[in-house]
Amino acid sequence: MANSIASQPPHSPVQSTSTRSWTFTLTADSITDEEQALFADDLNALGLEPGIWTVLNAVLSTGTRYSRPLVVRAHDGETMVGLAVIYECRRYGACFFDPPMSTLMDTPGIPMFLWLRYGATVDHCANPGFVRKGIDRGEFVQRVTSQLLQEYMLGTVVEYDSEQAGVGAVTTPFVDSGLIDVGELSGIEGYLGRSKSLSRKRKKFANKGGEIKIVQGSLPENLRTAALDGFQSLEIMIRTPYQDNYLSMADAVMMLDSPEMVHIVALLDGEYAGHQSFCRSGNALHCQAGAFDRRRTSTYHAYENIIVTSVEYALEHGLDCIDYGPALNETKKKMMTRFIRCENRIYGRYRFISAVMPHVLRRSKIGPDRMASWVGLGEQAAEQPLA
Repeated sequence: MANSIASQPPHSPVQSTSTRSWTFTLTADSITDEEQALFADDLNALGLEPGIWTVLNAVLSTGTRYSRPLVVRAHDGETMVGLAVIYECRRYGACFFDPPMSTLMDTPGIPMFLWLRYGATVDHCANPGFVRKGIDRGEFVQRVTSQLLQEYMLGTVVEYDSEQAGVGAVTTPFVDSGLIDVGELSGIEGYLGRSKSLSRKRKKFANKGGEIKIVQGSLPENLRTAALDGFQSLEIMIRTPYQDNYLSMADAVMMLDSPEMVHIVALLDGEYAGHQSFCRSGNALHCQAGAFDRRRTSTYHAYENIIVTSVEYALEHGLDCIDYGPALNETKKKMMTRFIRCENRIYGRYRFISAVMPHVLRRSKIGPDRMASWVGLGEQAAEQPLA
């Protein structure tokens, strides 16, 4: 699948498995305490805790002229049966192409929807969709997708490839999601022992004046300002369709004065060198966003040190897993213990969209050839042990 694009028959985009009639709303309204309580059983089933609502509501407080997060609410009669956070995007050309093609794609301003379904709060807004007891999540996803195609001509659902795609989906491989299974490690030494170079990189970082600081709650203003500046110095391999709102989301989450927020900050001689933010929920850390000051000549393996510290933190607090989300750089790829394959599933309201989309994707930045290096990472790691 790493080098192919698959298309389901372009009939009705999604077909429901039930005759019940649902109604939907699509707004930027925050998720209320009363609504959160409705999904307590589902959070428990997903191994999550209510702190994720804090992150999702922070994201819902952001938005630009071209990108805005929205909540899809599904009702069966008077009863709310499901809820999901999606994105409406109007400038997504740079996600697919370089200028001038990206400019031509963005000029009409035709909105699309994006639903990231891998993990929970990964990249701030990923969510599987939440359902009331007795509601099938697969059916909910299908119905939401079908409803969104009545609002938008085009949309994308990025999810684990083990999830069933809806009818009409044009599928292409996406970046594997990387995890560290902390519960399977024999302490921090067991993790360090996976690579011959990790201990050396920790010593080098320390010898260069490096230290790691763990902040729970809101990130202090001086570090938050430096982190936002660090985001500006990054070279982004794949731009998100909501890239213009990314800093606002990161800032909103870094400002959250909530105990579930965990920020691991790398300092060099007391100055910001990089950070990674997490939401702690259930028995896991869920990656939010991270940045590094790439204007430095070197950060002396700050990223590796942050990842090791996240493992130490997880071990100390009895957590089972760290979900780092899409593994889009070599360092992250080498330091994960497991990968989950993801797919980019594109839906069009009309048949001609599904017909032309495979040709568009093959020539785009997110085409199978471009993604090949980041797909099947588990198999690659098995073939080539860490150095």
